[in-house]
Amino acid sequence: MKLFSIGVGMAVSTGVFAQTFYGPTPYLQHSDSPWFGMAGLQLEDAEDGSFDIVGAFCDYAFLSSSFPAEIVDSVDIDDGLLNGTGQQGPAGPGEAFWNVGSMSIFFGINNVALPTHAGFVWTDGDSPILFEAFDASGVSLGTLSGQHADSDYAGGTDEDRFYGVYYAGGISRITIGNPSGIEIDHVQVAGAAVPEPATIIGLGVALGYLAKRRRPARL
Repeated sequence: MKLFSIGVGMAVSTGVFAQTFYGPTPYLQHSDSPWFGMAGLQLEDAEDGSFDIVGAFCDYAFLSSSFPAEIVDSVDIDDGLLNGTGQQGPAGPGEAFWNVGSMSIFFGINNVALPTHAGFVWTDGDSPILFEAFDASGVSLGTLSGQHADSDYAGGTDEDRFYGVYYAGGISRITIGNPSGIEIDHVQVAGAAVPEPATIIGLGVALGYLAKRRRPARL
């Protein structure tokens, strides 16, 4: 895991929050991310053999390093070279996360603030590909779909695409699914959610009520 900390990232909105989806866009290295260089961005590249994003949990079945080397499909640069393959190379095994049919990443674990940005890179599987995101209440924020699978299961990177979402109110889960096994890599999150406007108003009313009740009686 790599942690890019350039400051404190927070998305603030004074109106009704609207979601923004990103992708599917070609991705061979971290600089291809629409959020590259963002303050406080966490990037999980799977190269240490674990999922380490703070406050998140991935329900992947296992790491693709357990595959035969010829079908591992990581982000291209993770093997040390931009050479059209995500297999083992000079920098190590080029690992990714794998599951059958669908995969979810959950946020807010151990009361860590929900992120405002969340996404990852789809590196292998079949089409159609469906990405979905959910708000703090578990309500769907919408979906992205892709048809970029190339039927190459041997580590090719021409099909690798970034999927992501931004939502100031906080993202509780993102999912990816297709008809067969899925590999994803370069999971990335950033930002800290702010309360929905209705929540802020409700909190203000409640605090005002408490302050009124605590006012000392006049003599």
